[in-house]
Amino acid sequence: MKLLPHYIKTGIRSLLRYKQQTIISMICLAIGFACFTLSYLWIRYESSFDNFHTDADRIFMVTITAENENGFNESTPFPLAHYLSSSYPEIKAACNLRLSPMNRLKNNEKENIRVLFTDHNFFDVFGVEFYQNETTHLLVDGNKAIVSKSILKKIIPETDSALGKAFEYTGYYGEKIDLIIEAIVQEWPSNSNLQFDIIRPIASNNNWNGNYVTTYIRLKEDVDVDAFIHKLENTTIYHSAFNSKLHLIPLKEQYYTLHYTQNNVKYEHLKIFLIAGLLVICSALFNFITLFIIRQKLKREEIIIRKINGASNKNIFLQLITEILIITIISLILGLMIIEWIFPWFVKLTVMPETRISILPSLLSVSTMIFLSITFFSCIFVWILNNTLLKNTTQRLKKSKNNFFRFCIGLQLCLSILFLFCTSVISLQIYHLTHIDIGFDRQNIASCSISTKNIDSYINEINKIPSIKNATAANLLFLPSFASKSYSLTTENGNQIDIMLFDITPELVNMLNFRFINGTSFSNTQDIILNETAYNLLGETYELGNQTAYGKVTGIVKDFLYESPLVKSKPAMLRMSDDKFIIYYKYEEGTRFETEKAVKNLAKNKFNTNELKIYDMNEEYDKYLSSEKALMKILGFLSVTCSIIAIFGIYSMVSLSAEQRRKEIAIRKVNGASAFSLLALFAKEYLYILLFATFIAFSIGFIILQNWLERYVNRIEINALFFISIFVLVSTFTILTIIIRVWNTIKSNPADELKRE
Repeated sequence: MKLLPHYIKTGIRSLLRYKQQTIISMICLAIGFACFTLSYLWIRYESSFDNFHTDADRIFMVTITAENENGFNESTPFPLAHYLSSSYPEIKAACNLRLSPMNRLKNNEKENIRVLFTDHNFFDVFGVEFYQNETTHLLVDGNKAIVSKSILKKIIPETDSALGKAFEYTGYYGEKIDLIIEAIVQEWPSNSNLQFDIIRPIASNNNWNGNYVTTYIRLKEDVDVDAFIHKLENTTIYHSAFNSKLHLIPLKEQYYTLHYTQNNVKYEHLKIFLIAGLLVICSALFNFITLFIIRQKLKREEIIIRKINGASNKNIFLQLITEILIITIISLILGLMIIEWIFPWFVKLTVMPETRISILPSLLSVSTMIFLSITFFSCIFVWILNNTLLKNTTQRLKKSKNNFFRFCIGLQLCLSILFLFCTSVISLQIYHLTHIDIGFDRQNIASCSISTKNIDSYINEINKIPSIKNATAANLLFLPSFASKSYSLTTENGNQIDIMLFDITPELVNMLNFRFINGTSFSNTQDIILNETAYNLLGETYELGNQTAYGKVTGIVKDFLYESPLVKSKPAMLRMSDDKFIIYYKYEEGTRFETEKAVKNLAKNKFNTNELKIYDMNEEYDKYLSSEKALMKILGFLSVTCSIIAIFGIYSMVSLSAEQRRKEIAIRKVNGASAFSLLALFAKEYLYILLFATFIAFSIGFIILQNWLERYVNRIEINALFFISIFVLVSTFTILTIIIRVWNTIKSNPADELKRE
């Protein structure tokens, strides 16, 4: 400990001697630390949802298998919960629930309250902590409600005598509802998929046709979970009009499996972020270790003199470790400063309810882990280096082949090229998806629902708004897709196909501008329009002009994507309907927000509707790609980071190499070597490394991206232009880096360099 101040002072002097390389090492490590830490915090948050429930591993969300982006439909028929609990003895309890977030307390137009509709079995599935009253005979009377402790303070000030008190709130459609408090419970933490302020009884329904609730089950303690999942998912449920297989989602996995959060980032993409962050910090660590070893080789004579003057191997080892620890500590501090700088952007991207104080313990734990890891591996490298440098103090060390250095530079180049390649392909694929023809117009079109009986008068008022081109109505939301129906039809070959049925008006067909292949739009309620896939599957029975059980076929349209671009277009049928519940309007380019404001003011002032949800169709379509866009942003940042680290590494290695070979360069210049030949001497070695790194990066990237692109029906092709462009870009930066650093050494006076020796 007495020598510690000496080690620190000597270490600082040594680092200042190579200021440029020291600064580069610290910056690269700091960036890698920040990337890895933020990725870790993100994936930890995504994995924390609903872990607080007792025996959460035995609670499952029941879904119906379906051909959509997720592969299942989370909405289920109401009788399914009772059917499962009565048919499978492994199930301890099953419940139905439905969340309604767009409710408000009396005289409060800003704060939403979350109303959870469920049945009495909810308490057996999840378990809730009660403050007043017990679970007996709750959720029976529709005029009573259970309230959370936090919302109770806003309803009734006298919380000690709140039971039996009445309160009023405004429902989803603006209706006034009076309820009586029958119990008070503790609300769940923010990292839950089922947050609630009020719990109300759900209306019972024995209809198997409608899917409008979410079903949860809890298994008994002695049940083999894996065996039950296999049993249930391999059984087709036949009951009344219901004919489907089920899929179980563990409660802990629901949040990142359904990815219906605001940021809509898929869990598999979070894993990519974490791995990418780890690769960045590894690249930075390799760069740091490489530069450190090169510096120590340049100081070999200094180390030998210390050895001759009585320094032990232990003293020299501790001195080298002290230099590494100084850089590591400063790098971690810089990394924390980077996290502080980008934290607001990070929270906005991830929609995490985290604060700087809340993530402090995690930051400290990750910092400690990284510090110990770097220290451990550095000790190994330094011990090997120390033994190598001091192997023979009387002879010069033989010329090293520098294989380790070449490997480190090659690794950094490989990672930077891989990131650039993947980011370029992902960016072009997302651009392609956002600009493809989805079969109907979505630009400058919005929709909304309003609780008014005279919807035609509301449409007339909307048409008076100057920025609106025209308005119409239908009975469904198209983007986002709601209220479509699925029917099973028999083809000429006797095959059963599921076809999506959309009730729509002729005016909406014209507004959305469906791409007709043949025929025209319908003119009466007995007409139907098929998409291309449905027409090809159904055969001659549904030829243009034929009368079918659903109506006369008047037109064939191109396949249209009313769901995610990750799935192919399904067989679909458009059927004329006079029902009008949803309003559509088309607005002038660049007037979206002022038009929305005018529509909302109209609903509030003339039709007494305070809350009007407006869906912009282009924005709703873009939500399907939000995870891919987040992946593009993160990988783009990491690719730039890795490229900077690689360029810094090459710059530093070339600098140290040029410093080490100043005498060699001077002799070559005296013997007539040109500046070009001297530049080629340095560029040649790194060009070989670049070619090898490029081959490895392109091979890995092509395999990864081919698998990723197969998820998309509409996808780009990876052609030679991608490879050539990225190789030229990286080669240009590499060559420029070498030229910039070596040029000063080449232009120096060779006589001065020879005198130095």
